Amino acid sequence: MRENSRADRVGDEIKSVIASALLLESRDERLQQVEVTGVRVSPDLTVAKVYWVMVASEPPNKAVRDRTAKALAVAAGFLRSNMAKNLRLRSVPTLTFAFDESVESGRQMETILAKLPKPAPEE
Repeated sequence: MRENSRADRVGDEIKSVIASALLLESRDERLQQVEVTGVRVSPDLTVAKVYWVMVASEPPNKAVRDRTAKALAVAAGFLRSNMAKNLRLRSVPTLTFAFDESVESGRQMETILAKLPKPAPEE
């Protein structure tokens, strides 16, 4: 397994730049509620898949997620230009976005575990 490969390092940098741009520079309120959980970059650095979730106490419903996904797709050009300004890359990767299902699965698992009865203390 390749540890700390160039694609992984570039992915970490892209994550930082995109997260900052969404939080500080985006005018769209939906995008300000997006948290980037990870970025996977292809080995040739041409495509970056950005995994995201919405920061909220309640899990978003499908309609809200879909609207946010469309807003991210529209903002891809803005985010790529921001990456071009802040990263030293020969070419800026094309961005694709995917909702991070693992966070939702974790929330569901926590809810289930919280409902389980607590074992009696042993003496």
